[in-house]
Amino acid sequence: MLCLGVFASLAVPLTDTAGPVLAARLATQRPLVAAVAATKAAALLGLLLAPHLGWVWICALGLATGSAFPLAFTLLGLRSPTPQVAARLSGMAQTGGYLIAGAGSLVIGLLHAFTGTWGLPLLLLALLVPETVFGLLAGRPAFVHAGHSTETLRELPRPPAVRPTTRPLRELRR
Repeated sequence: MLCLGVFASLAVPLTDTAGPVLAARLATQRPLVAAVAATKAAALLGLLLAPHLGWVWICALGLATGSAFPLAFTLLGLRSPTPQVAARLSGMAQTGGYLIAGAGSLVIGLLHAFTGTWGLPLLLLALLVPETVFGLLAGRPAFVHAGHSTETLRELPRPPAVRPTTRPLRELRR
C-alpha cells in the first residue's frame, strides 16, 4: 500500500506542471514521448526482473505515468488547429482511452488473481508498443484535420422564440 502512495505522490505533483509547459515550448514532442515510454518500459521490466529494487521501479513508473497523462492532453491541444477540432479530438481520445484504461485495470487484476504472480500481468508490457507508436505520431509538428466538414457540428435546435409582449416594460411592472 505504501508503494501506491509513493507512486501517486510522484505521479501527480511533479509531472502535472513541468511536462505540459516543456511540451508546449518544443517544436516536436517526440523526445518527450520517447523518454516517457522508455522510462515506463524500464520500470515495468525492472519490476519483472529485479523486484527486490521495487522502490526504484515504483518511483520511475510514477514519474513516467504521471508524465504520460498530461503530455497526452497537451498533445490534443497542440495538434488541433481550431477549438472545434480540439473538442472532437479530445472527445474521441478520452472516450477510447478511459474505456481501455478501465478494462486494463480489470484484466491486470484478474490475471494476477488467477496466476498468483505479477509475471504474466507485467508481460502486458507489450502494450507500450502501440502507445509509443501513437505517441510518436502525435508528437510530430503537424495539425490534425477533421475527417468531416464543420457542417457535422450543428448547433442544438433552439427553442421557439418567445413572442414579445405588445405592452411596454414599465406597464408590466405595475
